[in-house]
Amino acid sequence: MSLVHSTTNTVSSNVFHRRLNHEPLYAVRAEGNYIYTKDGRKLLDGGVGSGVTTIGYGNKRVAEVVGSTSGCTPAVPGYFNAMREVCDRYGVLFVLDEIMCGIGRTGKMHAWQWENLSSPPDIQVNGKGLAGGYAPIGAVLVSAKVVDTLSAGSGEFNNIYSYQLHPVACRATLEVLKVIKEDALVEQCHQRGIFLEKLLKTQLGDHPHIGDIRLANIILF
Repeated sequence: MSLVHSTTNTVSSNVFHRRLNHEPLYAVRAEGNYIYTKDGRKLLDGGVGSGVTTIGYGNKRVAEVVGSTSGCTPAVPGYFNAMREVCDRYGVLFVLDEIMCGIGRTGKMHAWQWENLSSPPDIQVNGKGLAGGYAPIGAVLVSAKVVDTLSAGSGEFNNIYSYQLHPVACRATLEVLKVIKEDALVEQCHQRGIFLEKLLKTQLGDHPHIGDIRLANIILF
């Protein structure tokens, strides 16, 4: 299989990718996505591999509202609203990742609520805060626009993972969400986050070994 060397130190093919010159090659996927026609014929989407190569494997197309690997560095004011406008202009779904920062951890139920968005995201993913660590679970939240599009088509959403709709995880999540609401944990998180930030900056703000203190309420880096 021939490999194509790009100017960004990426070696790519339809299947294999490496991000650095001497990094071992590894398979991203070994076949394309299959599309089925109404009469049951199976078509192979031949653009999958070339699409990955063109876009670049690993390039993010899902925005993380509070970045964990970036040390809680906030986006510049207006950034997410600008992205929302660009997505609306070109008919692109606006997708936000709140797996780490969602479900009250920033002092609002959803971290994007701090951004004063003109409209909610089309798709939002949540995870860690859903069940508070008592059970592994993730969720994909979709807007009415996405639901209406699915309804206007086949009207179906195919479940493709073995552990979806796991009753124990769902029950744990339900109980956690009840506690969050009944004990006003989102509001408490907001107030304690303000106190924590003030305390840390007062006690450690001038410490020679600390360059910056960044918080998103109780999310601390």
